[in-house]
Amino acid sequence: MKNQEKEKLYEQILPPYVPQKPFTLHFINSHTSEKELINLCNVVKTETHFVLDTESDIHDYVPAIIQLLVMSTSSTSSFMLLIETCFLPALSSQCFDIIKDLFRHVFRDGTYLFSWGSLKSELQKFEHYQLFSSFILSNSIDVQALFTKWFNSFLMDNINIVDSTNSADDSLIINATESMFELILPASEINHTKMSKNELWSLQDSLVYTLRKYLSKRDTCRSWAIGLDIRLSSRNKNYSYNYRQRLIKYASHDCLSLMELIWFMYEQYLNHPSHNENYVQTLGEYFLSLKQKFTSLISSSSGKNQQQSYDSLFYDSNDDSDDMLTVHELDERQPSSLNRSLIQQPTSFDLPTAQQLKLVDEPSDSQPQVIISPVVIVNQHLDTPPTQRKIKRKPRRSVEAQKRRNQKTSLRHRCNRYKFEIQRSTNIDVTTVKKILDEYNITYKNVNPVHSVIFIGVKSQQQQQLYDQLLPVDIFLRT
Repeated sequence: MKNQEKEKLYEQILPPYVPQKPFTLHFINSHTSEKELINLCNVVKTETHFVLDTESDIHDYVPAIIQLLVMSTSSTSSFMLLIETCFLPALSSQCFDIIKDLFRHVFRDGTYLFSWGSLKSELQKFEHYQLFSSFILSNSIDVQALFTKWFNSFLMDNINIVDSTNSADDSLIINATESMFELILPASEINHTKMSKNELWSLQDSLVYTLRKYLSKRDTCRSWAIGLDIRLSSRNKNYSYNYRQRLIKYASHDCLSLMELIWFMYEQYLNHPSHNENYVQTLGEYFLSLKQKFTSLISSSSGKNQQQSYDSLFYDSNDDSDDMLTVHELDERQPSSLNRSLIQQPTSFDLPTAQQLKLVDEPSDSQPQVIISPVVIVNQHLDTPPTQRKIKRKPRRSVEAQKRRNQKTSLRHRCNRYKFEIQRSTNIDVTTVKKILDEYNITYKNVNPVHSVIFIGVKSQQQQQLYDQLLPVDIFLRT
């Protein structure tokens, strides 16, 4: 199913996601007062459960937003913090030290950090802001990595399969909430495929099949480094108030919906005490037990292809839709996860060879489909007269589709140029940077400035490690 089609389908049959519990929104940037930061630090000290997510700018891939949801287990209200890393106070300021203290309390021993995807990869790109160290004592829980196998147990308890004789589409009814809801996509079949191939669910689909809610992902790729807080005098004023509100809503709902899913999974555990092998006391302990239970079952070797395999299940590899790429032209920095799925088309799995090659036109619904083996295709080609073989087929792609395809190819090559890179803070021009690199005998592939950070692409990991040691941290800063 194509991305646009799935969004429309969910939008038509499901209510939009609305947070069930109240929350307060706080911006953390250069405008945030010292008093407000201290109050937030005091709140963080008393809590142990957090949801974390990040956003990078679609225009230049600058890490722009850290979403930190403080899950309150003692009260009904939670705290949603949007840390605008492109608009932080000065490193030497008291406010910056308090923000560092806030992260130190979040990452302290005994806390639980929930994320949808690898927390390490989320945080790595923000390390150069010096808000936290790379050494985190918290219990890191990747809910996405656990969901597939958890959902398999959930289906065993909560899904009634409709008799195929009474249902033409063999649909499923899910008792996820008080009333039953019929879904078009077969949950058990999808999850079985994911189980057998170690594939991942998207957050959007997991909410559909558990909470029966539609979380829009249309604002995934946007300009995030613009200053969402309207109090910021240095914000980019080319963007409207409504645009900012859309991004604030999207960033908040991403974390709030994951929190709601986390609570839903925990409540299912509490509602089935007979299934509990070892009773645990807290939410965090339950997810640690899931992590321990499923660790041996999740293949680490398949991690690189998990998201790619997931995309091949829901998205048409020939989809030339640019619905998610209409905000800005892409820069030469590394693309986001969505853009990577576009430039690295997912490979089909377990399909007949003729179906992969697309050598014959699709049959009509009234005629049976004939799958031609590769040997037969070759023989037919050899027996065909030369005059017939030279007949050119009409191009199947439109001009616009070909243009988008070329852009994807260019983006792939640009991505390769920054596979290995070095980052340094800078306040000088690119020409001066290159002169300094030449003085240090640094062989580089590309040099790309993004705001106050310079990205230097090199050929290999060995060069990256060597040059990273050779170049001082402040080599490109001039007073």
